Amino acid sequence: VDRVVYLSGISGDERDLSPHLASRREVESVLETGEFDLTVLRAAIIIGAGSASFRIVDDLTDRLPVMTVPTWVRTPCQPIGVEDAVAYLVGVLDVEETRGGIYDIGAPTVWSYESLLELTADEKGERVLIVPVPVMSPELSSHWLRLTTDVQYAIARPLVESMRHPVTVDSGRDIQEVVPIERTPVEEAVRRALAEG
Repeated sequence: VDRVVYLSGISGDERDLSPHLASRREVESVLETGEFDLTVLRAAIIIGAGSASFRIVDDLTDRLPVMTVPTWVRTPCQPIGVEDAVAYLVGVLDVEETRGGIYDIGAPTVWSYESLLELTADEKGERVLIVPVPVMSPELSSHWLRLTTDVQYAIARPLVESMRHPVTVDSGRDIQEVVPIERTPVEEAVRRALAEG
C-alpha cells in the first residue's frame, strides 16, 4: 500500500474534542505510523441518503412540526454533499502535494443545524417551528433523538456531543485550494439526498 486517504471529522476546538472526534483523531494518529503516505480529509455533516447525521435531520422534519431543541441547533456547520465528498476523496489521489496533508472539506456556504432543518422541511413542502432551549445536556438530547428518529442511541450520542462546537472549513486547510471542484450548493445536496432516500 502506497497511499491511504482517511475521511475524518472537522472539529471546532481541538482542545475540547467529543469522544466521537477524539476517536477519529486517534485513528489519524495510528494511520500516521504506517509505511504509506496518509491524506486526511475532515468533514462536518455529509448530506446523503445513507448518512446518519442527515438521517437525523430528515427524521426530525418528518415527525416534529414543532421542535424544542438544545441551543446547539444554532451552531455553525459547513455540511457537504456526498458526491462532493467522494470527488475530493478521489481527487486527492491525482494531486501529489496532498500526500501527508490534512484538509477540510465542505460546501460553499456555512449553515446552522437550525437552518439545515428548515431547508430540509422546506424541500419536502413542510414547515417546522424550532424553539431552542438552553438546558438540554448531550445525553438528554441523544435520548430525545432516539425517541424521535430511527438513528440508534449509540450513533446519535457521539454526533450530538460533536455539535457543541462550530464545524466549518478552516481557510488554511481548505481542500478546494488544492483540489478544486465545482461544489454542490447545500440546497441541491439536500434535494438529491431526499430524492434518493
